[in-house]
Amino acid sequence: MSNKHPAVGQYCVIRTINAGVHYGTVEHVDNTGGITLSASRRLWSWSGAFSLSEVSQIGIKSGKVACEVPLHYILGVIELLPCSAAARAILEKQPAAKT
Repeated sequence: MSNKHPAVGQYCVIRTINAGVHYGTVEHVDNTGGITLSASRRLWSWSGAFSLSEVSQIGIKSGKVACEVPLHYILGVIELLPCSAAARAILEKQPAAKT
């Protein structure tokens, strides 16, 4: 019997207690509320979706998105939302926000 979390290997939107919202591929989920994401990006703001549930299913029209971090360990995860193929395609195309 495997103890692997069902989100491992999936492209997800992640909401945390104190670190904001991120998206990327889930590599590992631990039993303390931490995860490891590959190709992780932080989502600061967005338009075109009402909630993170909609972000994960329909994507966004625009937003402030940080550059990609190849590997990111995030603590305090409170929500993991697997993305639809359409939302993933939209999120992956978002340009990094300019300062």
